[in-house]
Amino acid sequence: MKNVSSVPPSTLLACLNDTANPSTINCPLEEICGFDGFDNGTPNQWFRFFTPIFLHAGFIHIGLNLLCQLTVSAQVEREMGSGGFFLVYFAAGIFGNVLGANFSLVGSPSTGASGAIFGTTAVAWVDLFAHWKYQYRPVRKLIFMTIEFLIGFAIGYIPYIDNFAHLGGFLLGLLVGVVFYPVISVTKRHRAIMWSCRIVAMVLAVILYVVLIRNFYTSDPYAACPGCRYLSCWPTASNNHCQGTGMLNS
Repeated sequence: MKNVSSVPPSTLLACLNDTANPSTINCPLEEICGFDGFDNGTPNQWFRFFTPIFLHAGFIHIGLNLLCQLTVSAQVEREMGSGGFFLVYFAAGIFGNVLGANFSLVGSPSTGASGAIFGTTAVAWVDLFAHWKYQYRPVRKLIFMTIEFLIGFAIGYIPYIDNFAHLGGFLLGLLVGVVFYPVISVTKRHRAIMWSCRIVAMVLAVILYVVLIRNFYTSDPYAACPGCRYLSCWPTASNNHCQGTGMLNS
């Protein structure tokens, strides 16, 4: 998406039409990802913040994502309507990719709708806290939801899974969910609190997008938060203790 000194466009990787394992034919990165070459040698492909939501790394990956969308995400859509769900889904999915682009190891692939799905699950947290008095056993529900989140966070440490998509999607899902989720307010005080939260959440969402996109394109993203890489990488000898590019070399 932009020039990176550690992974220049001339970096050789397995060609897409090479089915041998290990690969026998290598192609430069510019040929693989550049659609017949980068424009003036600059890989300014902003659409890659968006397209990974629709790409999956196999049938198991897409099957698990579909299962989540047909259960948790479908329930959220029924509660908040298709319009609000659409905004939460894509705002969370894109932001998860933006966060990963800033702080994941350079060269680590990231595909799937996990960020968007985490964003929709975050809406359930908005519902829980906004309607705490009306929930059945809210403390018990909070405990189970916390456990589910921690499991999802732990899964993000499995190699080739982008935990930043999970975390970024969840964060934006909370903010956008606060803005668009229909909340029942029976008192003026509660209504005033909710509208205040909506305004703050909207401002924070815009600020996060602007700051991280600017950080990605105008500076070395790692410099803003050197330790953030460990939110999606468990340091071991096999990954050079989360240093370098994150690309496997044979």
